[in-house]
Amino acid sequence: MGGFLALLRPGNGVVASAAVLAGALAGAGPPAVEGTTLVRVALGCAAAFCFIGAGNALNDFFDREIDKKAHPDRPIPSGRVTPRAALWVSAGLLPRPLPSVRSCRLTPSPWSQPRRS
Repeated sequence: MGGFLALLRPGNGVVASAAVLAGALAGAGPPAVEGTTLVRVALGCAAAFCFIGAGNALNDFFDREIDKKAHPDRPIPSGRVTPRAALWVSAGLLPRPLPSVRSCRLTPSPWSQPRRS
């Protein structure tokens, strides 16, 4: 795996994206995967992936000295990515999903509302 891809830890991003999808299904029900709502859910998944990747890159930047011993195979200690590049990757990814997140609000479906007695 390339250094920059490893820096983002794509497995963590996939898990975060799956959590967004699960939350959308739990909150909005089956309509969460239909039409324009599906686009919003997909944007939410992409936003989660970007946030996770940015956080991982930032973590590797700050933990680079610890990782020399604890995780020498990670991108910065192994020399595949420079600390400065990791910081730029994080700075570039953090603001990207913000417009998407704002448009991701879903309308709860009636079946997901608590029943009133």
